[in-house]
Amino acid sequence: MNHRDRQDVLTRLSDREMDEETRRQKAHLKELEDHLTEEERQKEAKRQKYIEEKEKAAEQKRQQRERERAKERGKRESNVSGISKLCF
Repeated sequence: MNHRDRQDVLTRLSDREMDEETRRQKAHLKELEDHLTEEERQKEAKRQKYIEEKEKAAEQKRQQRERERAKERGKRESNVSGISKLCF
């Protein structure tokens, strides 16, 4: 084996090692990305749940206020009709 052949063999071995290391690094990066993606999904799910709970609470509060207004209207109408009966 002459010097040039040895150099070619060493270069190919070096290229294989670099390719293997590159594959390992890419696999590691993919694992990190997957982990981050899962964390992001969990955060987004929590955020959505929080938003839905806030919207539900706001709707319940709105309905409660509406019931209270209707109750007040009913009292006023009852008082008005009672007064009307007294006047006539």
